[in-house]
Amino acid sequence: MALLTTAGRRALRMVVPVLAVFWVLASPRAQAAGDCAPASDQPKVVLLSGFGPVRQNFTRSGEDLAALLRQRAGPAGAGRPVGHTVGLTDTRLDYQYSTRVRAVPIAEGGVCAYLLELSIRLRYPLITVYVAREYRRDSCPFRTALEHEYGHVARYRQGYEGFLPVIKAAALQAIALNNPLRVASMAQAREAHVERLRVVFDPLLETFNAEQRRRNLDLDTPENYARERARCTDW
Repeated sequence: MALLTTAGRRALRMVVPVLAVFWVLASPRAQAAGDCAPASDQPKVVLLSGFGPVRQNFTRSGEDLAALLRQRAGPAGAGRPVGHTVGLTDTRLDYQYSTRVRAVPIAEGGVCAYLLELSIRLRYPLITVYVAREYRRDSCPFRTALEHEYGHVARYRQGYEGFLPVIKAAALQAIALNNPLRVASMAQAREAHVERLRVVFDPLLETFNAEQRRRNLDLDTPENYARERARCTDW
């Protein structure tokens, strides 16, 4: 028997998976030939969440913010208009999951991989709200821009809080369908549950990111910009 801990990580503005594997070995004890015995206990699922803090930065110029916006957008930002940007909300979704598995060799060959614990960390560790330094803090444009950016913060929070129960429910369902897993070797046991969970989590994260973008683009329409600019006479 071996206890295996495997972690999958993503730092999501763009999706970049990183995998780290750690072994904690126990004395091997072969299970009787045949299929894997049912798991004696349900795996523990831990969801670690957090939103914020929200920080303000009023030291960048409008041109700086336009460049930062294009950088954050990556290839999707190609073709964005170059010009003055009044405000910007910058976020990063920190996503990681780790598994703890008991691997039991089978007498006839192969390994039963029992998932003992799944930990999911899904959080926005920092949100930065920018307003271009050209605007005085006592001015109408500054107040309007700041209010607009906090509208983005509220939308990020709303989408995030709605997604937490979705990913936990998906994890519980995936565990119920795939525990234990029978694999060919101890090496495969390290990765077996991570790969199955990745199949479930990857599409969910892509959908979540797309929905967060959609929520915020709805605030950045020409019509809404026009309404906000109409509040002030000194843009």
